[in-house]
Amino acid sequence: MAHCMTDPGEKPVLILVAAGIRSDMGSEPGKGWVWANALAKFYRLEVLTLPGNARHFEERGLPRGWRVHAVGEDFAPGPPWQYYPTYQRWCSQALDLCRQLIRARPIVGLHHITLGSFRVLPRYDLLGIPYTLGPLGGGESIPWTLLWQLRLPWREIAGEAVRSPINRTFAVLPHLRAVLRNARITLATTRESLDAVTAIGAGRTAVVFPDAFQDSGADDATVLRGREQQAATLPERLRCLCAGRALWWKGMHLGVESVHRMRQRGINAVLDVYAQGKALAALQARVRRLGLAEHVTFHGMVSRQQLMQAYADSHLYLYPTMHDSSSLALVEAYSTGLPSMTLGLSGAATVVTAETGLNDRVTNVDDWLEQGCRMAAEWMKDPRTWLRACRAAKSRAHHFEPSYLEQCVHEYLEPVFSTSTSLSAGS
Repeated sequence: MAHCMTDPGEKPVLILVAAGIRSDMGSEPGKGWVWANALAKFYRLEVLTLPGNARHFEERGLPRGWRVHAVGEDFAPGPPWQYYPTYQRWCSQALDLCRQLIRARPIVGLHHITLGSFRVLPRYDLLGIPYTLGPLGGGESIPWTLLWQLRLPWREIAGEAVRSPINRTFAVLPHLRAVLRNARITLATTRESLDAVTAIGAGRTAVVFPDAFQDSGADDATVLRGREQQAATLPERLRCLCAGRALWWKGMHLGVESVHRMRQRGINAVLDVYAQGKALAALQARVRRLGLAEHVTFHGMVSRQQLMQAYADSHLYLYPTMHDSSSLALVEAYSTGLPSMTLGLSGAATVVTAETGLNDRVTNVDDWLEQGCRMAAEWMKDPRTWLRACRAAKSRAHHFEPSYLEQCVHEYLEPVFSTSTSLSAGS
């Protein structure tokens, strides 16, 4: 393979493999979008993605310096036994196109961003160019000592109990070991995923938050003035909020338990739930069983603008998720100056601090519920303590703005590709 230098006045060309990448969505496609924008500060991009995403960019216009290539056929998430084989076939097709691009023009390297699970990856080690991976997730699981305390149905406990053993089985797959071992750096979403990819063979690694939040709302002073005005109502009522998909591992039932415990301790706590999903009916039944029907309101899913306003109207974000890879919702809540109460696990642990509410890593759920009561009682007795947490939350949100991802690219990825000569098999 011959070496060929690019024009020093131009940005080098980087292949970006992002099965999910959209400017109008969150989750995996949103992650692909924000990372692509961060990489575009340093590189011209050859983006490999699903046909539906390619059409999305055709309709809206391509960002400058991008070329988007449709690979294979569209597919949607489904049961793992169907989803992973489909994605593996897509990876093989993406690899074929990578070879064509390498032959056609000088390429400085490749970065893989989505789909961001460590369990299935294309054989980038066969391309002969430098490549980097991540942020990869999927290694998160509930600590064994906590699993039995989290008030989950038995069927959910059984499913969660096998997550860690299943993850460990991937460590024996030779092709996966080859891909991770030869990556110049593998970024992971959490400490748990870092441990998973390291066990498989990844060399240089780092934990980075996988998303970015562009706060288009009011400035800090305006937000905090609103919180100061809101503090006057705090001694009378603590308004709590849960939001997200109604899945058991999201822990909304623990949010309900928190409000129940607070009310048992004489704290006038109420809860607004913005959720939809398969655990919603069970969550509603639990509310009725605990006698909380007058104090818990279910709103369903709402627009992002409505949810941001709900954050601004609340005093506490109950977010007891058990193994998220990312927690962008926390950053959104923090941008409104809303403190949190979390379990301090997985993706949430990357975002939270001790100053932004009750966020220490939980070891005993009953103790956690009692600590939440004590924090709420202190806030209601002296709202200045709540305002300190509001200020800390607003400050913390700034850490995860788009400049954060640009710094990650500069710190972790750019050194890899800046030391590599652009490669083209046909040059």
